[in-house]
Amino acid sequence: RLQRRWEESANFPGSEDLFDRADERYVWNKQMVLPLSSQAGVSTRWFSPILSGFVQMLDFHPPNAPSTGSSPPLALLLIARRSCRRAGTRYNARGVDDDGETGNWVEIEQLVKLRRPIAGKDGTVGPGWVSLVQVRGSAPIFWEQNSQLQGVVLTRGSHLGAVAFAKHHEWLKAEYGDVFYVNLLSQSMAKQETEGI
Repeated sequence: RLQRRWEESANFPGSEDLFDRADERYVWNKQMVLPLSSQAGVSTRWFSPILSGFVQMLDFHPPNAPSTGSSPPLALLLIARRSCRRAGTRYNARGVDDDGETGNWVEIEQLVKLRRPIAGKDGTVGPGWVSLVQVRGSAPIFWEQNSQLQGVVLTRGSHLGAVAFAKHHEWLKAEYGDVFYVNLLSQSMAKQETEGI
């Protein structure tokens, strides 16, 4: 993802307008900036996009590795950003909407920088970056749940749900490529009784 964003930024040569380059799905202050920037003589270059997320980078020292005095062989970088669309508290932003946007969407990219070649069973790897992107959001069907004590309520039929899910899936494929889904809904009997799952 970072590499692709870097390549896409080449489409804005010399542009210092961060609003032009930012992915609007993650820009939290867009609704505040647009009325101001639509005034004569005001540019979005005067504003910085605000994102909700997390970034951390750590050097990784493998256990029992000899100290060479040089930089550690691995750097770990974690970047997470939360979508401003359909964000909300647990019981107020659930399911999917007509545009295929799911509640509480988060994109997480985990990157590992190999600073020097590492020998493996299949040969030598590195130096360079390795990346894994994970995304998470509410289950992409029309549903709601008012509290933990009440069950899940499907708010629309399967046909409308299939249309919204198809939009969601097509966007995922266009944005990230092949997709692997993981069901994180609870399978415990207690959850089935209280949440109707």
